[in-house]
Amino acid sequence: MRIPFVLPLALFAACACQRRQQAAEHSAAAARNSAPAASSSAALNPFAAATPVAEPNSRFAGRIVQRLDAGSYVYLEVDKPGSGPTWVVTAEALAPDADRVVVHVIKRVEQFESKRLKRTFAPLGFAVVRKDES
Repeated sequence: MRIPFVLPLALFAACACQRRQQAAEHSAAAARNSAPAASSSAALNPFAAATPVAEPNSRFAGRIVQRLDAGSYVYLEVDKPGSGPTWVVTAEALAPDADRVVVHVIKRVEQFESKRLKRTFAPLGFAVVRKDES
């Protein structure tokens, strides 16, 4: 009498084990397939691939030396006291129409090529830029 009860239980356990293994293989395959997509999206989005800037080095005030409009972005060359001019990019909607600005660099890339401007910036900071009220 025990054999009919044990046989279905063994089959159920074997099926559950096989399903668990298939699920693990499916998860591993999905992770492998999503890795290239993540790296290709970083290549398409330079901000995603940029390096965060440490807090002590991320904020400064300076004078705008040059302004280059590029669609929905504005590239600003800002004269940073003590270290000379540096390039930052910000959203056009956030770029103040001012001579003196306060810059908060969020991330930075060592080299960035703007296809729209046909120009390379080395380095380039991705920043929030505000009018200097002081």
